[in-house]
Amino acid sequence: MKRLIYLLLIISLGKTPLIAQSNNSDYLFEEFQHALIVYRDGRHYMANLNYNLASDCFLFIDAQDNNTLKEFDDAKQIAMVRVGERTFLMTRSGKAQEIIQADPQILVEYKGKVRKEGKNVGYGGRSEIASVDVISTLALESQTYNLKGEQSLIVGLNKTYEIMINNKAKHFSNKTQFLKLFPKEKATLEKYIADNNINFLSIEQVIELVNYSYSLN
Repeated sequence: MKRLIYLLLIISLGKTPLIAQSNNSDYLFEEFQHALIVYRDGRHYMANLNYNLASDCFLFIDAQDNNTLKEFDDAKQIAMVRVGERTFLMTRSGKAQEIIQADPQILVEYKGKVRKEGKNVGYGGRSEIASVDVISTLALESQTYNLKGEQSLIVGLNKTYEIMINNKAKHFSNKTQFLKLFPKEKATLEKYIADNNINFLSIEQVIELVNYSYSLN
């Protein structure tokens, strides 16, 4: 049954609509989203959540506990998170990889670029510096929370892509890493990247590059 759920979710993907991360936000989505959480044992639940870019985890609003923002304490047991038309596969370590193309499959993992310093502000706003550390308590309605650890500022977004080559998962985030995956086609791909001014932060351009690379074999 759970395999059927996964298959139906992936088949419905096509090319995933992309939602841009707002500038210098601690979160991937501009707002908390209503999402489907599918566990490895087949259980599934609905929750309002967002992905924290510094702690690499989904945080959800617990409506039964004064709208407190929490981490999933069993995140390693989650197989998939469906947010609108976007699907995230969860690694065994609890990190999320979005499926940006179903066939051939291309995944992307998001990670915030952080600078540690400064002080936090209330939920929903930010001063020059905002907190991105593990949250112990955050009451959304009163806009108060308790935090621990250093404070950090999100100053950008890193993207690490995963593709399959000879049935093995390979990762890259820049031109140098990508070209190493296709040594026989290096010259052709280097020219394609230069001619098309490929930006490895652009998901759409990376999809086109990967598909072109596969077509060379």
